[in-house]
Amino acid sequence: MSRPALTPEQQAHARELVQALRPRLEQLLRDAADQLAANQDTPFGANEFALRDLLLQAGADLLQAAVAEKKTATKAPR
Repeated sequence: MSRPALTPEQQAHARELVQALRPRLEQLLRDAADQLAANQDTPFGANEFALRDLLLQAGADLLQAAVAEKKTATKAPR
C-alpha cells in the first residue's frame, strides 16, 4: 500500500495524531513484541490472533482519535 501525498496541513495533522497517540501505540507495540518473544516457537495459531488483536486495537485507537476531533456541539436537525 502506497502512502498518500499529503498537503502541509494534512502532514501537520498526521504529526499531531502520532504525538497524541505515541504512548498508547508504543505500549501496543511492546505488547506485540512481548507476545512474539514469549511464543517464538509457535508464531501462528493463537499467537497470531493475539497479535492481530493488538494491532487492530492500534488502528481502532487512531480512528477514535481522528473521529473525536470531528465531533462538534451542533444539534441534530429536527
